[in-house]
Amino acid sequence: LKSYRYTVKRLEPLAGECMCDLSAADVEAAIAAKPTSFEMHRRNARALFLFSAKRGWCEEGVLRGIDPRKGRAKEIQTLTPAQVRKLLKAAEKYYPETVAAFSISLFAGLRSKEVERLTWGDIHDDGIEVAASTSKRDRRRFVSMNPTLAAWLKGRRLGDEFLVIPGSWRERSSAVRRLAGFDVAARILKRHKPEGVQTWPPKLPKNAPAWPQNGMRHTHASASMSFGKGVADLTFEFGHTGDLEMLRNHYVGAYRPRDAVKFWSIGPEGKTIEVIRAA
Repeated sequence: LKSYRYTVKRLEPLAGECMCDLSAADVEAAIAAKPTSFEMHRRNARALFLFSAKRGWCEEGVLRGIDPRKGRAKEIQTLTPAQVRKLLKAAEKYYPETVAAFSISLFAGLRSKEVERLTWGDIHDDGIEVAASTSKRDRRRFVSMNPTLAAWLKGRRLGDEFLVIPGSWRERSSAVRRLAGFDVAARILKRHKPEGVQTWPPKLPKNAPAWPQNGMRHTHASASMSFGKGVADLTFEFGHTGDLEMLRNHYVGAYRPRDAVKFWSIGPEGKTIEVIRAA
């Protein structure tokens, strides 16, 4: 939301114009900035114009004439195997109803919005069916089941019509991340103090990390590629529409092979999953 507000601020000089009269050059001049900021504004402006074109306020494809500007690629942020273990342990202990959603985010790599729309009827023994209505790209895809995810989902299934996420998911998710040691606000913790606990929630160390944006999805992708999954397979399962080079640039080398083995070996209740690294 903050990102969109920045872009709207950039577009203010065009406020007196009709959208149907604006050209790509007009918008490009308004959002001109250094490469990294420009790309953010270009994407946001493109979303605005696509939204408007569907409603007949402007022609379709107006901003195709704006070429991307390449800046220095931003490093993705991932969770370490130790952080993943603490996260899932906190979920198991305090909010077990959130375990399925966290495990799907981590071991299937679904987007947060896709997990929020997922029902148990979409989950099968051989994988997860992401319907077009659930997917960000409005494209159906299938994510294969792996032994680690299967172990975490075992015994947690509800009726097919039920969502995977529990009620008050946002608050419970924040609480789990806070209890795992991340600097996250979680008001729900003040309302659910365990019996016999003096200090609640537990105090965070001064160097407590912030929660990385898209951290679980990035962790899954990085650990998958380091574990031997091909870029093409990951592109399909992730629902990406970009080229393969983008995925390589983001995820190759972001996770060490030994950390990938540790990641895929994390099982419920402290158990270790036996995994075989792909060639």
